[in-house]
Amino acid sequence: MTEQTIKHHPMMYLLIISTAFLVLQSSKTMANTSVGCGLQTQPTETWSGIIIINETKTIRIGESVLIEPGTVVKLCENTSINVRGTLIAEGEEDNMIIFTHNNSNEHWGNINFEHTSTGSILKYCTVEHGNGICCKRSSPIISYCIISKNRDGIYIYDSSSLITHNTLSYNYNSGILCRASSAIISYNNIFENSGNGITYILRRPSKDLPKMSYNNIHNNSGYGINADGSTLVLRKVNATHNWWGSIDGPSGVAGGSGDEVSKHVDYNEWEIEEIGKNKDMDPCHENITIVSESGSNNESFKADDFNNTSTPNNKNDQLYPDDFQEEKSFIPGFEALYLLVIVGIFSVCLRKWKIYSHQIIYDDKRRVIT
Repeated sequence: MTEQTIKHHPMMYLLIISTAFLVLQSSKTMANTSVGCGLQTQPTETWSGIIIINETKTIRIGESVLIEPGTVVKLCENTSINVRGTLIAEGEEDNMIIFTHNNSNEHWGNINFEHTSTGSILKYCTVEHGNGICCKRSSPIISYCIISKNRDGIYIYDSSSLITHNTLSYNYNSGILCRASSAIISYNNIFENSGNGITYILRRPSKDLPKMSYNNIHNNSGYGINADGSTLVLRKVNATHNWWGSIDGPSGVAGGSGDEVSKHVDYNEWEIEEIGKNKDMDPCHENITIVSESGSNNESFKADDFNNTSTPNNKNDQLYPDDFQEEKSFIPGFEALYLLVIVGIFSVCLRKWKIYSHQIIYDDKRRVIT
């Protein structure tokens, strides 16, 4: 391609750049670890047995760590696990993975899921004696875990995590601290925390709010759920169909005798019995919608019985983390990029057509001949 061609056809710049971008992004997509129920590529590391972390461990972008059932991860004082890639910690009901302190007088840091992390899962894990789990602009699946005796059980910031079937108890602050997030928090036991069961903080307008339904929330020292933020930007948080520890519902603005709720919580239609206490109880009144990180794929699942741990065969029947899979086959923004390329090609073709169909020939005195 000559300099003159580029000069007279500036849209060629656009085509070259767009094509290079498409090729680069496609190669990145194929190289990345897949999102969904587990890794689809070989993990970078596999942990088993007893693992002692004596300095902060960082799982970098493109790396993945697989932790086998029964593994005990002991973290020394103030050390953390920072997840920028993928962490898959899937234990078993009778063979859980344990994250704990290395010495009884030490307090370790966090399991930090950072904004670049994708496809991470904590399932059948015990997380204790640290600062808890931290999700910042990331959306790991956290299910069937025991999260106890931490500063906060789970801290969620600007995330859409799926948090289901966990026990969060005896944490020193909140069982769950949720800030500007649209997480799904369902079918958890949240009790005996020294602060609130769930704290939700919103300081700026937000399109989506978390859904906190079908949980057992009781005997927390503070609120069962406290929604804190400016009344100008804060809408009511959906906290329907929870068990508050009393048949007459939550206390506080609700007037019952269960755990207290704040004025920005929609607590109506509470359960009159502990969820899961009666196996015949069916509290499944509605579907739960899960939105992928890209925001482009929505899928509805019907909530399962709290005590049912069998693997479902139909996604439309039950909600289970193993069935949750984000589809990332299409990169966000590609629609606009493809459109831009098409427009560019059309513009080039149109320009060439005009040149060849309206060619003007001049003589030596710049007079038009044709």
